[in-house]
Amino acid sequence: MNWRHDQLAHDLAKHLRSVGDRVVWTDMQMGPSGSPRPDVYTIPKSYAKFRPLAYEVKISVADFRRDITAGKWQSYLKFASGVIFAVPAGLVRKEEVPPGCGLIARNDSGWHNLKGPTLAKIDALPQEVWLKLLIDGIGREVTRTEQSIRTANDYVVEQEIRKKYGDKIGQAFHDMARAQTYFEMETAKLKVSTEELREAERERVKYARLHVEQDLAHMRQSQSAFAVALGLPKDADGYEIASAARKARERLVGNGEIERLREKLRHARRYLDDGLEELPDVDPAAFQTEELL
Repeated sequence: MNWRHDQLAHDLAKHLRSVGDRVVWTDMQMGPSGSPRPDVYTIPKSYAKFRPLAYEVKISVADFRRDITAGKWQSYLKFASGVIFAVPAGLVRKEEVPPGCGLIARNDSGWHNLKGPTLAKIDALPQEVWLKLLIDGIGREVTRTEQSIRTANDYVVEQEIRKKYGDKIGQAFHDMARAQTYFEMETAKLKVSTEELREAERERVKYARLHVEQDLAHMRQSQSAFAVALGLPKDADGYEIASAARKARERLVGNGEIERLREKLRHARRYLDDGLEELPDVDPAAFQTEELL
């Protein structure tokens, strides 16, 4: 079977829910915008052993190798005790999986664990992750339950149509119901993505405003220091600073203060050069003769 990515992820989630000992989310972002987003995320229904798991679904070798090279799966370790790659049977060998990661494969008979992950201890998840799982998770679970009920009802209706109008009409109803379910699922995902984009934009504006405020504070500090250097109060405004700076420039240029300073430096250098000149050679014997006389 040629699996699509989302189709394989939902099939895995269905399998994990059937086990009954874990709460399961699909395509859930672990917190605010920019946080990691495992394809499938599970938490055990246990107070004693808190071991959340993240599953990364791959349907092509190229995508698998690209993820391994980029190390995308490592970002899940902040929120999961272990990472498991989920693939169609035969796509990846367990020897190709990064050390510490697990591997689960789907064949015609179902899902089979090929390699278990090395589990690390995680005491708790950040508050924003719990809120994300709770708020978004409840809405998704309600939608999933409604779809499951409708699917069951559609199946009953489909069987009645097949009996009354034949398989051709029944198949048409089946295809229509399936297309409607798929459309609603994609619409729900689009709504979630739209809200996440809005949240990302709000975060971007928030950080941009923060940086602007920091830059303004730095500029105010620099302005205060410049004002004090010009002999003005530190809270002097821009006009006062500009006026004082202009007057200082006029004094330096118009009154020749710079040239006078340069002349003083030239004099000082000459004095230093004269003082550093070597003394003339003196014969010590001349001093001895004078002492004898």
